[in-house]
Amino acid sequence: MPKEESSSKIINLDSLQPQSEFQRLLQACMENSDYDTVRNKLRDLGPSATDVEIRSLAPEGGGSVALMEEFLKFLYHVFTTRQDFELAQAWTGLFLKVHCSVITSEPKLQQRAQQLLTTQEASWQHLHQKFNQSICLINYLKSATL
Repeated sequence: MPKEESSSKIINLDSLQPQSEFQRLLQACMENSDYDTVRNKLRDLGPSATDVEIRSLAPEGGGSVALMEEFLKFLYHVFTTRQDFELAQAWTGLFLKVHCSVITSEPKLQQRAQQLLTTQEASWQHLHQKFNQSICLINYLKSATL
């Protein structure tokens, strides 16, 4: 039996937009929330490739608001798992710097950014507390040996 082909001549414009592997991983996270693969991919990229991937999340760069929202969810996940804090800070800074106009115009992104802010502040407070504990312990050990 011959395979039936679609008789529609309408071209889906989404199919003309090539997605990077990073964007496909982020899109897969919309269904399965496996952010570890996204983190590993982004961690393995160099600085310029990371910059390109983050810039390409915006609608004008071939991405979408949904991908940007998923990236904010990814950053939230990274801060809540308390892994790769420095990288997450860098990714967050670049994302906010590049996409501030889109974030301010989209209520969903504003809400996610606010949620990310409170999580980032809590992570920083936790890290700050650990630094203070370490400093106190070092000062105690230093004074005990004299």
